[in-house]
Amino acid sequence: MLLETDAADVDVAIDAALAGYAANPVPYLSIMGVDPGSEYAGWIEARIPGAVTEVWADLDEFANVQFAMGADRVTPTYQFRGRTGFQTVGSFLGGTITEPLVSASGNTLGTVQYYAQQRGDQVQLQVLMVQPDSGTYNWRFMTTGSGRFDVWSSLLIGTSNMTSNLLIAGTVPTVAEYPAMINHVPPDKDKHIVDSWACSDHTLTVANYWNVVAYTAYSGNYINSGATPYMLSANSSAGPTRDERWKPDIAAPGDVTFSAAPLPILSDWLVNNPDPVDAGAWHIRNGGTSMASPVVCGAVALYLQKCPNASWEQIRAAFLGTTWGDDLTGDLPNKFFGYGRVHAFDALVTSNLPDIAITTTDTEMCSNAPLDVSAPAGFDAYLWSNGSTDNPTSYVGEGPLSVVASTNTGCAHSNALTFTVLPAPATPTITANGADLTSSTGPAYQWYVDGDLISGATGQLHTALITGDYTVQVTDANGCSATSAPVSVIISGVPDNAGRTFAAWPSPARETLTVRIPANATGNASIVITDASGRRVLEQRTAHTGNVDLSLQGLSNGSYTLQVMQGDARWETRFVKVP
Repeated sequence: MLLETDAADVDVAIDAALAGYAANPVPYLSIMGVDPGSEYAGWIEARIPGAVTEVWADLDEFANVQFAMGADRVTPTYQFRGRTGFQTVGSFLGGTITEPLVSASGNTLGTVQYYAQQRGDQVQLQVLMVQPDSGTYNWRFMTTGSGRFDVWSSLLIGTSNMTSNLLIAGTVPTVAEYPAMINHVPPDKDKHIVDSWACSDHTLTVANYWNVVAYTAYSGNYINSGATPYMLSANSSAGPTRDERWKPDIAAPGDVTFSAAPLPILSDWLVNNPDPVDAGAWHIRNGGTSMASPVVCGAVALYLQKCPNASWEQIRAAFLGTTWGDDLTGDLPNKFFGYGRVHAFDALVTSNLPDIAITTTDTEMCSNAPLDVSAPAGFDAYLWSNGSTDNPTSYVGEGPLSVVASTNTGCAHSNALTFTVLPAPATPTITANGADLTSSTGPAYQWYVDGDLISGATGQLHTALITGDYTVQVTDANGCSATSAPVSVIISGVPDNAGRTFAAWPSPARETLTVRIPANATGNASIVITDASGRRVLEQRTAHTGNVDLSLQGLSNGSYTLQVMQGDARWETRFVKVP
């Protein structure tokens, strides 16, 4: 989420770029962040004595731009020497073209390579002048047509430095000296935020300002940078973005910052480089956005510790809404300090919302029966201490259980609840012997068929009277229960509780079916016939016991199920209807 805005350590990138160029000399991204006096600067200029520049644009804003590379003689007088032909990026998008730069007299001044690639809705154009016949030219990137684009160049590679004050002051003529300069667009140092990560709204891009400007080193020397405290560091990149949003977002102290270091490095520096080591000999000086960015990172980590489910929008609002400025920052926001200097304490304090209370119906639970615990409604997000993000949340455990509830302006913390967890009885199993069902041993029993409680079925043994899925639940003295897996039973005719029989005949039947209801049953009986799909096709109530005749007229031929229910007693059988 956090990104520094300079490039202090680029040796690996340089080696890769140079190796790549040697293997395939086409334009590469220019490299920034190296001391111009380093061993790499002169080597690169010797390896690529021409010019390298890079253009970024939205493809629809660059499609009608025509461009060429031109050359100007600087001494003894400023004079236009020649240019390549004008190109449009659409003619070679995704590839490379090579074109000679020829003077008006027909001399080849150098070779220009153009490379263009599309990235989403954007286009990147790289231009490389290879092996010019002189290293004293000023090179032109010439455009005509309509559109908008940004050009980036490096002070490291030949004469591609568009932003050098020495170059501008020493070699670029005035309009009076050279009238063609009326078309010249002066360079600036805006829009140095060149990476897509840093330009994202999801990223806090950090500028760097001076922290400590003087200190006494381990060597005993008094080190004074001469900088003004809180002044923006020269290595801090400036915005805005290409689409004119403020970047960097926020500024933090970086130059000079002392921090802990690996003991082998510290031991070496104490002997060979003691000036960057503090007087106490435990910390090493560092700086740049490599230090400023971790300052903001640490502040955001504190914020996330407080509001762990905060969104990037919430974090951004908290930190950019509490920045501060002074005479050195100037009016905010701006392209150097973004929205201002970071204020970690204020960002954390402004996120405070009033504490909330969580509730539940009980603080005692069975180990296999979660309780619902609720937080107040009206928040955008919830994060419970057990990791749940639901409200209410289902919880099993002793606790403590608490929640952080968030809105787009901050977060609220709850009280913590603890619970008593009672052990659940062992899960029972059912052994079936035909319609006779036996539960494993348990404290108390209750039988169910198809999820419905069977009244009075509270023993370890139960005889199934109807077809269905049977389960048994056992409950201990604490009120904790466990339920068995279901056992399927199919009944085609069963004895009643008194040993007297229930029957239905004939089967197959044609016009009439006789049903015998046991004489010991009491109360009205309900007789239901369902077809093979489970649809009720006949229903009749009777107060009779003994034989009851049912008319089958109107029923289609096929297989049917007959059910008789009287009080708590149920009987079931099947029969077939034929013509």
